[in-house]
Amino acid sequence: MAETVNHMMERMLDELEDLEKRNLFSHAEVKQIVAKRREWEYRMKRRGVELETFLGSIEYDMKLEKLRKHRQKALSYDHDRGAQGKADHCITQRIHFTFERALKRYPQDLSLWRRYFEFCKASKSNKVLSRVLARSLRRHPTEASLWAYAASWEFEDNNNPTTARTLMQRGLRMCKESVLLWQEYLRFELLYAQRLRERRALLGLDTAGPGEEEVEEGEAAALKLVLQNAVAGVVLRKALQALPKSLEFRFEVLRVLEGFEETEALAAQVDESLETEFGAEPRAWDARARRNCVSSSGSEPGEGAAAQVQAACKIYEEGCAAVPTSAMFELHIAFLNERRAKLPELAERQVLVHAAAAEAGVVSESLAVDRVELLRSLRRAAEARAAAAAAASALPDRARVWLLHAETQASNARKAEVTVQALRSTAFPAEDSAPLWARAVELCGRGVVPLDVLTALLDEQLVLRGEHLGLAAGALVELSARTRGIGAARKLYAKWLAMPAPSVHLFRLCVELERAAAAAAGDSGNGDSSSSSPPSATAANPRVRRLLEAACDAHGKAHPQLWLELLALDRSEGRGEANVTWRAAKAGVRIDLLLVQQQTQGTIAEEV
Repeated sequence: MAETVNHMMERMLDELEDLEKRNLFSHAEVKQIVAKRREWEYRMKRRGVELETFLGSIEYDMKLEKLRKHRQKALSYDHDRGAQGKADHCITQRIHFTFERALKRYPQDLSLWRRYFEFCKASKSNKVLSRVLARSLRRHPTEASLWAYAASWEFEDNNNPTTARTLMQRGLRMCKESVLLWQEYLRFELLYAQRLRERRALLGLDTAGPGEEEVEEGEAAALKLVLQNAVAGVVLRKALQALPKSLEFRFEVLRVLEGFEETEALAAQVDESLETEFGAEPRAWDARARRNCVSSSGSEPGEGAAAQVQAACKIYEEGCAAVPTSAMFELHIAFLNERRAKLPELAERQVLVHAAAAEAGVVSESLAVDRVELLRSLRRAAEARAAAAAAASALPDRARVWLLHAETQASNARKAEVTVQALRSTAFPAEDSAPLWARAVELCGRGVVPLDVLTALLDEQLVLRGEHLGLAAGALVELSARTRGIGAARKLYAKWLAMPAPSVHLFRLCVELERAAAAAAGDSGNGDSSSSSPPSATAANPRVRRLLEAACDAHGKAHPQLWLELLALDRSEGRGEANVTWRAAKAGVRIDLLLVQQQTQGTIAEEV
């Protein structure tokens, strides 16, 4: 290994001397470069060398080359090609050499090939890039992205459309069902025709002239077909035949066609394919409708835009009749929502679409919510109320629908009745019921719903799925403390904390409630003139301690900050830290690490 490394270092002598001779690097810097290069060479000669080692060496040489260019520019070197020496290209050659060594070791790594491509482009090593691309295609003949990259480079950078077309066709022979290659081949032919049109317009060849008469009739006809995107049409037809089941390819083609002129015939070809081959796919109808509505939602309203929206809506209506599913109606409604801000008259059409969906028996949460909110925005309260009731009946397992049903009621009493009816249902997940419980607690605070009704209802729910109802339980405990006193609240939370899997949210609220009660008792004690001495700020609070200890036992591993709160309580009461540290260690939590993390966060906050 040492002999090989020394041989590699000896090969660098001439270039390093030239770098020093031109004052691009000092003698000390050259010694540092030699030491660093030797280190990288030894690392790259190891038997189990990893790819990151080669990439690290390449990154070091790239930074070195960047520094060399900067210093050469600062020293105002202006050599012509004949006067250039080894210092001008030695580092770039070294990077090429390292890439080659890496590719010999890791030829299967596509990201490494792409890194090499980008370096060749950045260093303007076009001949090297051409050879490397050919090697990569021989090594990975079924990798469509490599064929597309090679063709793109030949066309965009090497200005060789013939070779680019050849590469595309060879790639498609190897990857017949590649969506990427067919898409890029179509884009290439469209771009080629567009550049031909621009070139002829620039040269004034759009109209027939003396020079054009000399062109044979067959060549003129072929050129005209190319300019009219006929070649792209052939490519598209072959692509549709090769990918008969790819809906995504058709969507990509429509997006590609938007960036080119004179593509209506091609878009119509895709539209026909969507209609005949994907008639049962809602997204195909959506794509067809949006293609016919070329104006974006941000365009200015006018007769043209309204006509286009009408044409699109007609296609959507045909789709809803052919594929009466919730997905189809949702796509229609989404389209109307996008354009209703500019065309307010579409609101009535949207109401009719919702009515058609209901008549067809199509129902979903999205459709139900949109219909109710639309009717409410149009100030049709009775219709919104009826629609919400129908949706709640059809979708009893959707908490959001029940919430809308409650909000559309005319009186607080009816709102409370519907909310309690929804909370009695266990059809929807418990985690989705938080807005309903918040609404119920709000109505209870107004005196519309009795507190006992909600507490009894929550008793039943906590037995079944208590881990998701901690916020609701905490809100009711807080409301009970505010309306009936701390004693009633303690009885309530004691009962709920004794149930299986009490929520951490309920523990935290109870702790805060007891601390507030202790603070209030302390304030009242201080205000009493007969009191001989005020209570200590660090007086023991057994209820807070019991709550924190129970919270740590139940949730200490998932919420380690609870242990820090218990530790802070021990310190305020003059206790030692050993008991809490031992209990936390038994639960798998290290107090010392938590304290370091807390101290670090505090330091960062102070610096900010």
